[in-house]
Amino acid sequence: MPPRITEQIEIVESRLQRSRERLDQLERALRLEFMTDKERKNLEDEEETLRKTISLDENNLSTLRSENRRTMLMSVMILVLLYIAYSIFAPS
Repeated sequence: MPPRITEQIEIVESRLQRSRERLDQLERALRLEFMTDKERKNLEDEEETLRKTISLDENNLSTLRSENRRTMLMSVMILVLLYIAYSIFAPS
């Protein structure tokens, strides 16, 4: 069974947090540490890759949250319809 939307949201949020922490480490290293040109290029490449990953994950998270809102709205609508049906057809 595929993970539920809330589980997917938690997974993406967790991945985003780890990516942001790593990006912060990279930025700090690039700013403060002395390194060879090759090491700096490798860190800059990793930084660029992380930025792209973060952007994709943020878009994915936005989509998942939107889908979660729609699902919640459908649940509420079904409950309201059931309440109305019960109110109309329930014996007094």
